[in-house]
Amino acid sequence: AALVIIGIVAVVLARGSNEDASSGAPRAPDAATNEPGDHWHTAFQVDICGEWLTAQPQFEKPADNPGQTANVGIHTHGDDLIHTHPFVVSEEGSNATLGKFADYGGWSVSSDSIDAWTGPKSEPKQTQWSNGDTCTFGDFKGKKGELTWAVDGKARTGNPSDYKMKDGETLA
Repeated sequence: AALVIIGIVAVVLARGSNEDASSGAPRAPDAATNEPGDHWHTAFQVDICGEWLTAQPQFEKPADNPGQTANVGIHTHGDDLIHTHPFVVSEEGSNATLGKFADYGGWSVSSDSIDAWTGPKSEPKQTQWSNGDTCTFGDFKGKKGELTWAVDGKARTGNPSDYKMKDGETLA
């Protein structure tokens, strides 16, 4: 009886420790308990100087290792959606960030700049933009740009790369 009680306590403690490490959903599948993982969608678009970029190109392998056998669990199908269905712990919970999506796609975003997958229609080859750059086109032509971001239409502060995405949100 003592061994059974010790075993149960060990399982509860181990599971609690694992939950703390990943900080909640979205969860990767758990083969040990046969629990399926989550599959979330976050709408995502970028506007540069008043012009919306085309959808991110489809990717399911990381840009820095396209020959990788396994797909990544934070990717896009080129449909303006971030698909988050973690395959491994490093993609779940608090690790499911816009920054991880950007890294996998081969671009970056920070509190003061973006290196996007393409440029806007007016400047398709210009993919890097930083605070203070002057807009040479679009609704804000002649004005200095500033990276701003919002979730469901509500302005946010801080580094968007750190943002932990949630199912059904719109991120811009």
